[in-house]
Amino acid sequence: MHITQIKSNDELYNQLQEKCQLYVWRYFKLNEPQNFLIEENKSVSLVLLDNENIIGSVMLTPETANIVRFRIVFVIPSYQRKGLGRKLMYAAEKEAKYLGFKEISLISPEENFSFYLELGYLVNGCWWNDKNTKLKTILLKKYI
Repeated sequence: MHITQIKSNDELYNQLQEKCQLYVWRYFKLNEPQNFLIEENKSVSLVLLDNENIIGSVMLTPETANIVRFRIVFVIPSYQRKGLGRKLMYAAEKEAKYLGFKEISLISPEENFSFYLELGYLVNGCWWNDKNTKLKTILLKKYI
């Protein structure tokens, strides 16, 4: 297994879109990817591959010159609880630091909250029920 960066013109991009439909949009109960696709031109997508199959992803989207938002973070269920999500997050944090960002922000659903705390993320707001997804979520941050 390895992690690589892809762009919208790469062969793996269509596979990433399919995986997002199965494991991200469906999880968040969204019928379409909302505004994520608009932001892809300024984002960096890292994918975790098992051979040539995408099993995980994280998108790094700049918010300011110093803050990057991690979005579309997933590892497909059959690969979870094997340390791969941690490996993917460490790679994304390393890439964010390489790109010159000082802080990472992300929105976590309640069920993933403890995972991010274990990785050193801090609460940066209050819990809310997302109006689109109906999931209880919270904003987190990490200084790098």
